[in-house]
Amino acid sequence: MIKNVKKGSVLVMTAMLISAMIPVMGIFFFHTKEKAIDGSVHALLNLWNQSVMGEYNRDLLQAYGIYGYRGYDKKVKDKLRDYMDYSFKDSENIKVEGVKILLRNHRLADYEKFKKQLVELGQITLAGDLSSKIGIGKRQEKKIIDRLEESNRYIINEEVLQYLPSYGHFGSFSFSEVKNLKSIDNIAKRGSDAYFIHKYIFQYLEEEDGYFKFAPEYVICGNKSDTDNLNGVKWRIIGIREIFNAIYLYNSPDKISAIVAAAQIISPGIGGEAAKHGIVATWAYLESTNDYKLLIKGKKVPLFKDDISWATEPKHVIERIFGILIDKDNKNGNTYDDYLKLLLFLTDERTKVLRIMDLIQINMQFRFDKDFMLEEHFNGITSVIKINGRVHEVKKEYY
Repeated sequence: MIKNVKKGSVLVMTAMLISAMIPVMGIFFFHTKEKAIDGSVHALLNLWNQSVMGEYNRDLLQAYGIYGYRGYDKKVKDKLRDYMDYSFKDSENIKVEGVKILLRNHRLADYEKFKKQLVELGQITLAGDLSSKIGIGKRQEKKIIDRLEESNRYIINEEVLQYLPSYGHFGSFSFSEVKNLKSIDNIAKRGSDAYFIHKYIFQYLEEEDGYFKFAPEYVICGNKSDTDNLNGVKWRIIGIREIFNAIYLYNSPDKISAIVAAAQIISPGIGGEAAKHGIVATWAYLESTNDYKLLIKGKKVPLFKDDISWATEPKHVIERIFGILIDKDNKNGNTYDDYLKLLLFLTDERTKVLRIMDLIQINMQFRFDKDFMLEEHFNGITSVIKINGRVHEVKKEYY
């Protein structure tokens, strides 16, 4: 009898425990089910975002290495709803209560985001993974002077100009760093953002099919025509050369002695000092114009001159002969491209990035799609969906 009582007590206790566990198990299965739904929704959101981003502009990627898809909030939201309706059409346990798309923080024309892509593409270029592209050093293969007659393209359409990413931005260019230069070589520190951005400019924008034929010059000057951009670079190079040529003249015993003697003849006494500086300025400018002519013919001009590389003579100053070309056939020195890189270094970073955007937009309109706008393209998406009272948010970007 006692055994039967004990056995019955165990059964009663077991039943009671099971009864108590049923609500707990229900809660467990409910939460497990919710977690399963959460995981599925998160995975699906990620997949839907990727599907939207998969419709990237192929021409933009192939020509300039830039990922971006065209869209706006409503258009992307409608696509997401289509994917959602298809995925949840047979699901009775899922109730969609709201969908929201956030594109504002994924604008391709955003300065920081675009710069990030440029830097990464410059790094790839350095690694040599894009050998099919135009390649750096193209200007040495074909002299600038041979290309001057090839293009005088310009933009006069105000609507085109007003929608350029750099519109309303006044670029900054500074000569203040010039006085501290020791060399043009590797002017932008290897591995810096500026270094990789310069790599990108020469790798992607020096293209035969581009609208402007002198892309780095546009990045430096931002003018509406090839001619104006070339002239802007010309006078910047001459200005830099004047500084270093004047330094050479003041530090050359033979030449400064001749200058002082000539100054005393021109203006004896106290006026000789002013005449000396005037002669130095004139001679430095004459030498600088000769330097520029050499550079556009594919010749080299060293940053710091010496007696061997110095080309002009006192008689040229006296006779004011500015149309001549004297070639000392310098084996050492810097090329036109090197001076372009120096000018790019002296141009502030935001200006460079915005003008790179300009060129890409101009060329995309010229080559592929007349209605192309960077402002209408995005490099990612943030989607927010409310299901069964729970909010799910997934952010996705190309980079």
